[in-house]
Amino acid sequence: MITEETKEKRNSNRNLIAEEYEARASILEGMPSSLIVEPGAICHLRCPFCPQTYDDFDLSREFIKLGDFKKIVDYFNDSLQHINLFNWGEPFLNESIIEMIGYAADHQIETDIHSTLDSLTAKLIERLPGSGLTRLTVSLDGASEETYQIYRKRGSFQRSYSHLKALVEKQKETRNKHFQIVWKFLVFRHNQHEMKKAQEMADELGVRIHFAYAEASGDYVSTLEEYNGANFNKKFSREYNSQCTQAWKGPVVHSNGDILPCCQIYHKKYVLGNIFRQDFKSIWNNETYQKTRQVAAGEIEADPSLCCYDCYFNPFRVEK
Repeated sequence: MITEETKEKRNSNRNLIAEEYEARASILEGMPSSLIVEPGAICHLRCPFCPQTYDDFDLSREFIKLGDFKKIVDYFNDSLQHINLFNWGEPFLNESIIEMIGYAADHQIETDIHSTLDSLTAKLIERLPGSGLTRLTVSLDGASEETYQIYRKRGSFQRSYSHLKALVEKQKETRNKHFQIVWKFLVFRHNQHEMKKAQEMADELGVRIHFAYAEASGDYVSTLEEYNGANFNKKFSREYNSQCTQAWKGPVVHSNGDILPCCQIYHKKYVLGNIFRQDFKSIWNNETYQKTRQVAAGEIEADPSLCCYDCYFNPFRVEK
């Protein structure tokens, strides 16, 4: 539990960060109210457009330790209200994931996880609904084994769907209304004909299904305009409620403590510091972080040393 004083500090900080974002300030007084914390950039699936499968992915592959996760939560206790416990890897491969969720919940911090559920175990199914997790988004792109495996290589639709079904049944058994489950269906050309079937399956389970556009190329690209890569910026903003806010609101803490300004980064050359070796406040407003915010605000052009250089939301980006 947290004190009323801490709640007030968090709310005041959230308002301050919102004001600084609106002003596109490059130096911030507020601290992050939201974090992306990587449980481990490890996944047994080989989805074609996931950077985790690329040969040049050079971020640390280790799992974050429970003790280190607790240090992060404790450090940000006066500002933190939400944690995304996922980025490039499969969160449920980290053996301490339930304890991490529970520690955040004990500090009244909401947590989100995205997962394919392919690696979910009976023990996790038993514990997850009562763990304190706020929302679980299940990546299930199809309604049959045949279509699912085209993108989710090494995965199994039947295995993931059976885990989802068991999890929903356990949630109903525990009557936990604070734990939300969402089925997310990335729409590709090969599975778009199964959207109706997936909707019917989701309705039968009693979960909400969200059909989302997929960042894809070649034969994977959906022929449905709403779900293909055309007008990417507009669709990204629709999906995530805004364009680039991460430089102000949502830094990434990688599993080894490296700080990244954006969830799309998979090269260590863009690391801005390490929270286990430096005070975060010195990283949060260092020269590179300031330049990143200035680029995102459209004030300066990005040079190749900045992660924004090739970003779709870089106001000065030139199509190559």
